[in-house]
Amino acid sequence: MSAHPADPEPEQASISVLLEALFTHVPGPAPGTRLTGDEICRRTGRSHPGQLQPPALSSLRHGRVQAPSLTTVAALAASFEVDLAFFTNDFHHRHRHEPMAQRVLLARINRRHYQLAAALHDLTPRNQELVLALIDILERQPTPLTVCVRSRT
Repeated sequence: MSAHPADPEPEQASISVLLEALFTHVPGPAPGTRLTGDEICRRTGRSHPGQLQPPALSSLRHGRVQAPSLTTVAALAASFEVDLAFFTNDFHHRHRHEPMAQRVLLARINRRHYQLAAALHDLTPRNQELVLALIDILERQPTPLTVCVRSRT
């Protein structure tokens, strides 16, 4: 039995349920707003041109299409800024004790970690060492540090 009755068990997490969770828990373009289907289609158009039109998104949201292509799922993940793994049963099985809002947050954090890792990989070896040394220093801090940045103008 799920720890959170309103959240689906992994085998029940259809694409329509997952999309509804994303529309519910991913913040919109402005504070206090929710994402719309049109906004997701616009975002998809930027990352994967022509991949997702409003009628196709509607079909996914209403369960008329149950098995979208991997390209469509990747476009949706990019548009919602979540890890592609969010759309897998394995992800929901691993996080089955978390409410759906927390699962969405985890998928968004995982994507950011991937982006940071990719950016770190692109640095020179010396700069990689510096960044990793800074991370080690920050991990040893008993309380979060406040960073003050001054403009050089």
